[in-house]
Amino acid sequence: MRLGSYFFDERVVVDEIKKQGYKSVLLQLPDGIKRYASLVVDKVETETDARVTVSLDPCYGACDVPLWAAKTLGVDLVVQLGHLPIPNLRFPLPVLFVNVSSDGREEEAVKKAVKSLDGKRVGLVTTAQHIHKLPVMTRELRENGFEPMVGKGDGRIAEDGQVLGCNVITANSVSDMVDCFLFVGTGRFHPLAVAFATDKPVVAVNPFTLEVLKDEFQVEKNRLVRRRYGFITLAEDAEVFGVIVSVKPGQMRLRKALEVEEKLRKHGKRVYRLVADSVEPSVLKGFSDVQCLVSTACPRIAFDDASRFDVPLLTPFEVEVLVGEKSIEDYRFDIIP
Repeated sequence: MRLGSYFFDERVVVDEIKKQGYKSVLLQLPDGIKRYASLVVDKVETETDARVTVSLDPCYGACDVPLWAAKTLGVDLVVQLGHLPIPNLRFPLPVLFVNVSSDGREEEAVKKAVKSLDGKRVGLVTTAQHIHKLPVMTRELRENGFEPMVGKGDGRIAEDGQVLGCNVITANSVSDMVDCFLFVGTGRFHPLAVAFATDKPVVAVNPFTLEVLKDEFQVEKNRLVRRRYGFITLAEDAEVFGVIVSVKPGQMRLRKALEVEEKLRKHGKRVYRLVADSVEPSVLKGFSDVQCLVSTACPRIAFDDASRFDVPLLTPFEVEVLVGEKSIEDYRFDIIP
């Protein structure tokens, strides 16, 4: 089934519902394809005996399954379109992840990017939407005289070469063996995360627009570190901290929160543990004592949304800088294993 510039195999959903005899389904889609939800609902309800409810809440990834809504509704199955599963996550009810693949120009994108690559050994990374084109991209690099290397993941990664906003272990696993990295996909966050994690040159190419970026990432790295150091500096005088624990199944890091709390208390700070589903500026409404927040949820929140908060919003690594355990020169992204 085609959903704009993307497609997926709807038979996977229909066959699973029929096979298991599911009668009630909660459908979850990311915002980019949510407008096509009616097509999916009509297909499922026409070909099965199941009734489908569509989740209107944002969907940030395979880490963000609407378990509370599913439990409240009493559904038999959650279907999440648009993401590969996170293998090390377990759920209290059936969840079917169905990846949505792009209909981009990945091969042409690699061909355009080769002029910007350093050396001959290239680490190749991409996101779930383009992972089906990895063999084509690998072949294109070889035909242009490069030695492509595709890294292995950990328990959070479903496919070799896949990177998430919170995990770039596939890049780390080959970092010592490559001269540079090539990221094929949209957006700048993923290649920037690879650049921070590996300290290697990163070239990014957009398979839709064919835009190639390279030198911009060094500029963005420096800009981001300065901006994040500014938030750390703002937090230096804070005495009361709120450490946020997410209840999203793939973002809950209670152990990490406990580590952060211990570090802060050791340095004389007063700490409150806060819990939230979505980490929004409104979490502090009516909780005016807190002078600094630390998010152990999705690492992107601190980078994308920090300016929307009235108090500094830090990552666990930035707390280590704040208390003097790490240097800002060693800055790294927060990673969820």
